[in-house]
Amino acid sequence: MRCSRCVVENKDDPVGFDAGGVCSYCRGFEAVARATQATRDAGELERVVSEIKALGTGKDHDCIIGLSGGVDSSYLAYVAVKLGLRPLAVHLDNGWDSELAISNIHQVVNHLGLELHTHVVDWSEFRELQVAYIRSGVVDIEVVSDHAINSIAYRMALDEDIKFIIGGNNIATEYVMPAGWNYRKQDLRNLKAIIRRNGGPKITTFPTASTLRFAWWQIARGIRSVHLLDYLDYQQAEAIEVLEGLGWRPYPGKHYESLFTQFYQAHILPTKFGIDKREAHLA
Repeated sequence: MRCSRCVVENKDDPVGFDAGGVCSYCRGFEAVARATQATRDAGELERVVSEIKALGTGKDHDCIIGLSGGVDSSYLAYVAVKLGLRPLAVHLDNGWDSELAISNIHQVVNHLGLELHTHVVDWSEFRELQVAYIRSGVVDIEVVSDHAINSIAYRMALDEDIKFIIGGNNIATEYVMPAGWNYRKQDLRNLKAIIRRNGGPKITTFPTASTLRFAWWQIARGIRSVHLLDYLDYQQAEAIEVLEGLGWRPYPGKHYESLFTQFYQAHILPTKFGIDKREAHLA
């Protein structure tokens, strides 16, 4: 059965449908969208931006932004600068950046006048970590990169005494994602167990942090992660049009700025697991 409103199908995932044939993801999105709209109406964007600026007074930067070169993070960088924020752009180079991603990152930081910090991983170590995840048979093999991205962003915030991390995550293009398709990115214990049980190396230089470490950064050091795009009426087509004015060029698919992610989403997921992430991205 396919949802009468979006493109979600009832395959192995326990998605439900109401009498009108609308899936539970659409109904869930409606509830989240209403709550998000309420925060917009209450002026939450202005309040958060004011707080970021206040806590960043006297510092070179007032927030960290993870910049992949994709549309969401690139547009967020544009919005942040327009709002008067002074973000420090942080990028993880895991060896899989496409030439277009590298070009887009430079277009964005040059046009917006951002400082860019790029963390380059040790390729030989990272390769073996990815191979172990592929051997494991788990669905979300992007945990390796995503865990490192989170770790680097928080460590940079700590080192620079910055209290806010803003990311391109948003409900507009990413809410309808079945729970079984992704796993918690900050679970270091799970990451190490998968690597150990599938012949992976001992982690030496790869950036990691435990769940307790993330909690300490958030609670004791007061570092907050904010999804700023959710405070806007985010329309991806409009975002692409704005970015093209900066010399940024679009990709053939969501998250295709990474060559590995492109292969993962276009081949591994549909071939091995019967998962087509375009269903969630377009829903």
